[in-house]
Amino acid sequence: MKLPTEKELRDVSIEVVKHILHSGHQASGSKDFADYADRITPKWKDPTNRTCFLDKLARSHFVEELKKAFGDSIVIFGEEEKNRPRKDFQNINKIVAFVDPVDGTDLAVRGFSNWVSTVIFLIPKQKKIVSAVVGHSSGDIYYAHEAGAYIRPCAAGKKKNHDKILRCNSNKHIPLCESSICYYGQKPKNFVEMAKHAGFNEKMKDLAERMSDKINAAGKLIKKKEGLDIRIYNLAGNPMIVKIPSGMVNAVFSLRGAKVYDVMPAAYIAVKAGAVFSDIQGNVVDPFVPFLKPNDSFPYIVSGSKSLTKELAGILSKP
Repeated sequence: MKLPTEKELRDVSIEVVKHILHSGHQASGSKDFADYADRITPKWKDPTNRTCFLDKLARSHFVEELKKAFGDSIVIFGEEEKNRPRKDFQNINKIVAFVDPVDGTDLAVRGFSNWVSTVIFLIPKQKKIVSAVVGHSSGDIYYAHEAGAYIRPCAAGKKKNHDKILRCNSNKHIPLCESSICYYGQKPKNFVEMAKHAGFNEKMKDLAERMSDKINAAGKLIKKKEGLDIRIYNLAGNPMIVKIPSGMVNAVFSLRGAKVYDVMPAAYIAVKAGAVFSDIQGNVVDPFVPFLKPNDSFPYIVSGSKSLTKELAGILSKP
């Protein structure tokens, strides 16, 4: 069986994610969509009662287009798929796609502009990642393959030669106190885990003190606060990781861990651009390694700087 080429996979995927980005924006702001979703969707997933319906619509389109283009030469897994990789996964010698048609559905239906549509292609038996595509809600399309990482800006429109190479210099020193970091903390258990993490807590208290004026008992300023630029966002995964090569985000991490489709499309793009993908101890990890156990969650750090990876790992690896 002839396998699809990287370019064929990429071209089809880019058109699919562009369609989903456009449809997602339209659907999230449509009253008709909201009313219809409220009537047919179970209420267990979230208060707006629309995420499940949007997930199903996007999943149906993504899978249909991939199957139409590549037929049986491709195997599809993902967050919305019932089938999960089995014990023979590592013996599959054809293209496997892990898709998350709308990663951040709960944000999309609330009108927050921080969601993506993603896919990553690999050949398990060859332990090879072929390519990844991430369409950001901003309209920018990110992709990577063996040769490197690229961005197709939304503003480029239909101009030729509009794809730009993504590069980040991981040798650049970026101290934690001057960085923008992101962690997964949207759900109570994840938020509490960070709040209880002694090492992280101690570091944040130190930074908070340095960023506050010190006043003596008489009300006199005895030490002016430091103008540190650290910013902390409790959003993680693909939507934030894909911003690392541009420097808009410096590091993204998760203590509890995440699934391959929640992290690896953007992590692969970041790595091909020059970023560092590591475990919580700071050990550099090959992007294929999480696919050796594709059903498991894995803690991670993705960073645009080796020095920042080391500093974060020194804090996070100690409970």
